[in-house]
Amino acid sequence: MNALGSTAAADTTPAERAVRVFTEHHGSSPEVVWSAPGRVNLIGEHTDYNDGFVLPCALPHRTAVATRERTDGCFSLGTLEADGHLRTASPPSLDASPTGDWTTYPLGVARALNAVVLLCLLVL
Repeated sequence: MNALGSTAAADTTPAERAVRVFTEHHGSSPEVVWSAPGRVNLIGEHTDYNDGFVLPCALPHRTAVATRERTDGCFSLGTLEADGHLRTASPPSLDASPTGDWTTYPLGVARALNAVVLLCLLVL
């Protein structure tokens, strides 16, 4: 049994695991689920756009994200640790100062996506 009290059989994919954990934590299913393979550049970073050599390779590890829209202006982040425990955080806003912990990167991504959405709305 994990921290969420689930005794479900092992999920077959990270995306399925993300859906299960999201549903157990929030009480309803996510609207959207994304999954992508890990990646490593075996030869150099930032060399491809400088006419240098680069050899990107996909890794068997995957990252999955489950999400749904909220209408209350709040958001929460969660990460499933290797031991099966869910760590959560609810930053007060997208403008919250980086804390230097695991939430800094996803908070930055959310901030950037929000800026793109606002830009698209301004262009329309």
